[in-house]
Amino acid sequence: MGLNSNVTTCAACEATGVCLKEGAYNALVRTARRAHVVVIGSLNLDWIIYTEQEPSPDESLYVHRTEFLSGGHAGNCAAALGTLGVSTRIIGSVGADANGRALLDDLQEHGVDTSFVHQDPLKQTGQVVIPVFPGSHYMLMLRGANDSLRASALKPLIHERVDAVIVFDPTQEVLRACVEQFAVEPHDRPLLCWAPVGLYSDHKIATEIIPFCDVIFLNRIELAKISRHCPDIIERFDNIDIVVTLGSDGSVLHRKGKRYAVPAQNVKVVDAIGGGDAFAATYVLARLADCAPEARLELANASGAFAVGAAGARGHLASLLELAIPEAVAG
Repeated sequence: MGLNSNVTTCAACEATGVCLKEGAYNALVRTARRAHVVVIGSLNLDWIIYTEQEPSPDESLYVHRTEFLSGGHAGNCAAALGTLGVSTRIIGSVGADANGRALLDDLQEHGVDTSFVHQDPLKQTGQVVIPVFPGSHYMLMLRGANDSLRASALKPLIHERVDAVIVFDPTQEVLRACVEQFAVEPHDRPLLCWAPVGLYSDHKIATEIIPFCDVIFLNRIELAKISRHCPDIIERFDNIDIVVTLGSDGSVLHRKGKRYAVPAQNVKVVDAIGGGDAFAATYVLARLADCAPEARLELANASGAFAVGAAGARGHLASLLELAIPEAVAG
């Protein structure tokens, strides 16, 4: 159930981009002002290394640029929600170090409540080394303090208003606790969304978590991996929004035996890191606003296009006003 009912939303627009007609934009604005969203998962410092080509084994190459930027799937998604004007709280864990403080400062600058973030004095803040080549990138992760997060971090939310929970890659203990706290009680429960990402897309725990979710976010590689454990995932869980991002081919939503497909925005990809996290943030807001399936995908595609059009996962996070103007993505 969304926060708006009887909202007139646009169907998929022509090939150029998002078209928010009549009440749809106002519905998003109202929902963003009213919604309370919790994001749970990793907080990392990204060390991005740019090279002109991918090295062969034992080959040495020159690096032409490096950047240290705030990252982590949960952090990126929370920052995107904050930029959209949504009341957002993040639950995660960082080290009691300079990197951890920098991550918290960045989230707060994006309007995110970080009061529930644990600071571990014994572990360093998570880090990800990301070599970026033309057309591809890898992620080499040091989990660090991310693994210090415990299920007890969720308890203070019992008496809080929560409209949606977006879970990424916390510990298995926390992942199971999310289901127990937010999904088992059917009355007035929040929208439970899960992006298994690389950590859990090829893990048997997926079969435990998916049945309790309202929305699942996957890319095409993650869909192939998770299908090893749930070979009939689309048919078996047709009451769930199974959303698959396809990069330059756009995105697809499977639900109740129907398939909705929307093409991608035509933009130059500067840095693909974080595009899926921004996509998820906007999709959840559109779902809470009761937008039609095609409109949810359109808006999420546009948000992802803004993100990949700039360097770094948070180089350009879209505002609601930008999403309302199709030309803004290309501009």
